[in-house]
Amino acid sequence: EEEWKRTLDNLAMSGMNYFACLGMWGNWKMPVSYSYMPELRSSAPDAYDESSGAKFTEIAQHRERGLRLTHFLQDRGAKVWLWVPMGCVPTTFAQRFPQAMAPRSGGGHSDKIPCFTHPDYRHYTEAFFRELIETYPVQGLVLIRDDNGGLCTCERCGARVAASRTKSIAWEEYLGIYQLLRRIGFKGDIAVY
Repeated sequence: EEEWKRTLDNLAMSGMNYFACLGMWGNWKMPVSYSYMPELRSSAPDAYDESSGAKFTEIAQHRERGLRLTHFLQDRGAKVWLWVPMGCVPTTFAQRFPQAMAPRSGGGHSDKIPCFTHPDYRHYTEAFFRELIETYPVQGLVLIRDDNGGLCTCERCGARVAASRTKSIAWEEYLGIYQLLRRIGFKGDIAVY
């Protein structure tokens, strides 16, 4: 903890003024507790939140630490952005809502790739982002495409792509998330990587 504070303090004092939490690739994670979707919570040791890179059993400690580090930097005048992988869902979502996952070519549904147009996934994204911006006082979000090996190719997603101006299900998801964030009151910057 002292090494984190010393390093971040030195970076802030050197003039760095924007910091991005890279959650799933680092040890500074900002998970949500799924207060708007409690059916996704789990105490199983292997339950994992792909969106933050945290095990469900460790969400509380990561959340507290994420808030502490965010406030530490903001007290030094820095802005904090959160890196949010798109196309990721908790392992518990795939188990609870298998019909909201992309169909597999040989039958059944993926355990990694969500269907961006399924109503249960749309509900998940709203619940996730609502809690995220209510919990963490970040000034920006970086939406990164993490397709877990692919994108949904169901008829509903195909129809959405065909009717879209971007002709890309990933870009349509970015646009939908942007509109959702503005609708629920996020005033910070939104970037796409």
